[in-house]
Amino acid sequence: MSDCFGRSGIMEFILGIGLGLTVAATRSTFAVAMVGILVVAVFAAAALMAASGVSLLTLLATLAGLNIGVAMAFFGAFALR
Repeated sequence: MSDCFGRSGIMEFILGIGLGLTVAATRSTFAVAMVGILVVAVFAAAALMAASGVSLLTLLATLAGLNIGVAMAFFGAFALR
């Protein structure tokens, strides 16, 4: 099990930021919601298949990164206007 402050948590946080920036480029609310749902679905599938327990902090780190990435793109678009 890895915690949110280990390498896995940082990696998933950065992955979430990357997903957030990418999905925000589509400017679609549906796409942002769908990526969030898919992140949770993939995490649930991984939790079901994992032999050992999984940490929910890594899921929260990924979702926090996703939200921060979308916010960064949103504020970046306003800054460029």
